[in-house]
Amino acid sequence: MHISNRNWIEKNAILNKNVSFLDVGSYIVDGQEQIQCRKTIASKVKKYIGLDAIPGHGVDIVSDAKKMPFEDCSFDIVSCLDTLEHVDWPREVVRECFRVTKVCGVLFLASVFRFPIHYYPNDYWRFTPACIKLLLEDAGYQVLEYGREEGTDEYPVITRGRGIKTA
Repeated sequence: MHISNRNWIEKNAILNKNVSFLDVGSYIVDGQEQIQCRKTIASKVKKYIGLDAIPGHGVDIVSDAKKMPFEDCSFDIVSCLDTLEHVDWPREVVRECFRVTKVCGVLFLASVFRFPIHYYPNDYWRFTPACIKLLLEDAGYQVLEYGREEGTDEYPVITRGRGIKTA
């Protein structure tokens, strides 16, 4: 994960003791402990849950992100950062994020674009800003923003988008 993603959430999310936060793809890779969302966000919210397909540091619930074990409309904020490139069907994951997001809740979605292949456990995809927008819209989110972080429009390092569930 890139530190700019956590900073982006902290700048754009309302983080307080009334907020429930789901971190999809929460496994903390060795050497990235200082840049993870859990480090600074967990203490600011009422409930912080880390979900990943594999057990390990930072993971509270082991589950397939396409079939999360939560009721509909469970979380105020859902983050899915540097995770989509590792799942077999990203569209299904974003749709599942929509299902568990509360009405007026927000999804923060980011993925690497210009980055070496990193098998953890697999690396399948790269997403353009337009693809991030499409994934948000397809799932049902109203897009608040989408674009790139670092790099150029032609060669972004990170692509990301933020959407709100309006109904």
